[in-house]
Amino acid sequence: EGEGEEEPEPKVDLSALLPDGIKCVSIVAPSSQPNSNDVVECVRSLEKAGKTVKVYPGVWKRPDGGADRAREIEAAWQDPETDLILCARGGTGSFDTLKALDFEILKARDVPFMGFSNISTLLNGFVKMGVKRPIAGPLASTLATYPHTEASIRRAHAVLAKEDLPSTQLEVRRAPSAAVTGKPLGGHVPSLASMTAEWIPDTAGRILFLEFNGGRNYSEAVSVFDTMASRGWFGKAAAVVLCDMGITGTATEKENLRKYITDSVTCPVFSGYTFGHVPGLLTLDFGRNLTITPAGELSWGDFSETPVEPPPVEPGEDEGDDEEPQEPQTPVVVAAYKTLNAYLDTDAE
Repeated sequence: EGEGEEEPEPKVDLSALLPDGIKCVSIVAPSSQPNSNDVVECVRSLEKAGKTVKVYPGVWKRPDGGADRAREIEAAWQDPETDLILCARGGTGSFDTLKALDFEILKARDVPFMGFSNISTLLNGFVKMGVKRPIAGPLASTLATYPHTEASIRRAHAVLAKEDLPSTQLEVRRAPSAAVTGKPLGGHVPSLASMTAEWIPDTAGRILFLEFNGGRNYSEAVSVFDTMASRGWFGKAAAVVLCDMGITGTATEKENLRKYITDSVTCPVFSGYTFGHVPGLLTLDFGRNLTITPAGELSWGDFSETPVEPPPVEPGEDEGDDEEPQEPQTPVVVAAYKTLNAYLDTDAE
C-alpha cells in the first residue's frame, strides 16, 4: 500500500464477534494454506473492531511439514498476549500437526483454540490429550467469505465469553428413553476417519456432531463414515447429532446418508443443528455440557470437569515416579507478524 493511502474498509463486520476479554488474536495455519486475501479481509475487520491480530508466517507461506506448523501453534500458545488462537483454514494436514505438538506447552495455559473442517482432528486430539478450550467454530477464511448470520456471530461471541446460550430444537431420528447429557465431540467426518486409535478420545458419554463437506458422493461418504465407525467412535457415544451433509448429489441422497448413519449406530440420533460448511454455523465448545431431551430440545449447561485420559505412553517408556528432574523448557520463539501492515510491507519488498 502506498504511503498516505487510506486502508480500504473491511467487507465484513466482525465487531460483535469477540468479547471484550479477547484483545489479541493469533492466527495460525495448522492445515492447508489459506487464500491470503481472505486472511487480510478477516484481519482488517478484527483490527477495525479494536483487536490486535498476530498472523504467523505459515499463514502466508505453507511450512514444510507438521512439525513446523506445530512450532507456530506452540509459539502462539506461549505468547502471553494471545487471548484466542484462530485457525486460518481447514483443508489437509492437521493430523500431522497434531502428532508433532508438545502437549505440555498446550496444557500449561488455557487458551481458546478455534476452527473446524480439517481442524477437527486437532480439536478431538486436544480432548484426548487434556488440552482445554477446543472450540469448533469459524475459521479466519470463512469469517471473510461466508455470509454469517447475526445468530452465528452472537453464538461465537457467547461461546468465547462463556455466556448463557439459547436452546435449539433438533429433529429426532432415534429418541432416547430419557434426556442425554454430555460434552460435544466430532466434526468433519473425513478428517476424523483419518485419525488412528491412539489419538481418538474416549467417546463414552459424549455427544458426537457430524458433518461432511462437498467433493464426495453418497457412496464415497458412506465409505468414509464406515472407516470412522470401524475405529470405535460410536460404541460408547451418548448420542449423535447430524449436521450439514454437504456431499455432492441430490437432497434425497443426503437424506439417505442421514438414514444410513442412523441405522449404523445404536445410540440416539438427532439432526438439524446448523454446523459445518454452511452459512450461519453455530459454534460448539467441546468443554461445555449439553442436554438433549427425547423431544429433541438441545440446551447448554456448565463446564463441570470429567476425568481426563492420560496421554498415550510409548512402548518401553517408564510410567513410574523415578524420572530425573527436567530442566525448565525454553519457550519456542517463532517470528510473528504483529500487524497486517507488517506483512504487506514485507511482501512488497
